[in-house]
Amino acid sequence: MSKKFPETYYKRVIKELLSQDELLSTSKNPELILEDTLKMLSELLHLNRGRIYLWSDINQNLRIKYAHKLSRTEMIKGKYEICEGITGQVFETGIAALIPDIRLAPEYIGKVTPRQLNQEKPISYIAVPISHENNLLGVLAVETIIHYDGDAEANALILRLVADMFSKIIHDYELCDYDYKYVEHCA
Repeated sequence: MSKKFPETYYKRVIKELLSQDELLSTSKNPELILEDTLKMLSELLHLNRGRIYLWSDINQNLRIKYAHKLSRTEMIKGKYEICEGITGQVFETGIAALIPDIRLAPEYIGKVTPRQLNQEKPISYIAVPISHENNLLGVLAVETIIHYDGDAEANALILRLVADMFSKIIHDYELCDYDYKYVEHCA
């Protein structure tokens, strides 16, 4: 018999997201709230090692700007060109990616989290685009171990909602330098 999240769990998740959204829209320190939301995703949903990649016109790449439970070294490694790896593909196409097991995905290049071949349970990677008014700003990505039936799709949906919350803050507070208008497609 497969396990499913109890209904009360989803109510708690929705309450937390609404609370974070309210904090994001009223905060004088949006960076702190972005990081706090990543922490909430980890503690409540087990969406771990959350990271916000933002586009930089200056460097012409995506870089991790905010993260939860990543070392400084891991954050520095988190740079992607357009179309590079899953993260670069999500940014270029604007289409979310749900990778159930990073060990089995050749497009997962593992700059931040290397493939862990001895892992007892597979690590999943979920990445969603962050966009504002049809301008891509970056990518929100997390790692997780799937525990319950249907939680991969539910987690991807929740991440899309969070990315929408983040997009307005990132845009309004000018947290990234962007003017991304890329027309080529990943090969």
